[in-house]
Amino acid sequence: MEYFRAKKEDLEQVYQLVQDTIQTIYPQYYPHKIVDFFSNLHSKENIAADIESGYVRVLFLNNCLIGTGTFSENHISRLFVLPNFQKIRHKKL
Repeated sequence: MEYFRAKKEDLEQVYQLVQDTIQTIYPQYYPHKIVDFFSNLHSKENIAADIESGYVRVLFLNNCLIGTGTFSENHISRLFVLPNFQKIRHKKL
């Protein structure tokens, strides 16, 4: 696995990962209005601004983006992992 600071060219992949995760996982726990809220909150524009500020990190496995996190100082505001990689325990990747 490789963990990097996100670059501008990562925007589309990060945005897609975030939106795919929201649309796949959140409906299991939240009403539709809340899912829409989070989807809008993590807009392409907000992610782009965070990448520009240097707050976004990306996690790659075999050149595939599997996770992203956004933080400023000690505040984490966006942490997403592809649904297929959630709940993996004791499994060699």
